[in-house]
Amino acid sequence: MSITNSSTTDAQRHRAYYEHRERQERALALHAGSPEGRLVHLQLADRYAALAQDHAAGPRTRLTIQV
Repeated sequence: MSITNSSTTDAQRHRAYYEHRERQERALALHAGSPEGRLVHLQLADRYAALAQDHAAGPRTRLTIQV
């Protein structure tokens, strides 16, 4: 078993993806046909924003198990 740091490139790529999805969900919320649909899109946007913020902290320690 070994512990390695994921590369900064991976963290940046993940953050960019989550930020992109957040923007998409907020745009979809603007065009939702119902208040319920709008709420779901906004909740998803908030979750993607939290994930992006989490990845902004930088590289994470990743547990790798070799068998």
